[in-house]
Amino acid sequence: MLSLHLPLKASRDGLELVAALHEMTSAAAEVMFRRLQLMMSGRMSAHDAVAMVLEKATAFGESSQLATNAAARGGDAFSIARAALGPYGLKTRANVERLRL
Repeated sequence: MLSLHLPLKASRDGLELVAALHEMTSAAAEVMFRRLQLMMSGRMSAHDAVAMVLEKATAFGESSQLATNAAARGGDAFSIARAALGPYGLKTRANVERLRL
């Protein structure tokens, strides 16, 4: 007999991944808006300008490592994607909190 457990788990995993992507995308849009305000007003520091570029490379490295570890442990596509998304989500949330001040 076919179990309904697997399709329900996949649906739940998919919804959780979409929600995480939505949260990260919304935070990234706010970060871009706030950074543009700083740039246009001339209040962006050189440190922030450099960090704005370098943080992407750092997040990419962490993301690649976590996704590779999840895949090596035999994770499914959703767990690998969630692992890869984690560093980006952490960085965008941290930036939103810092830039809201």
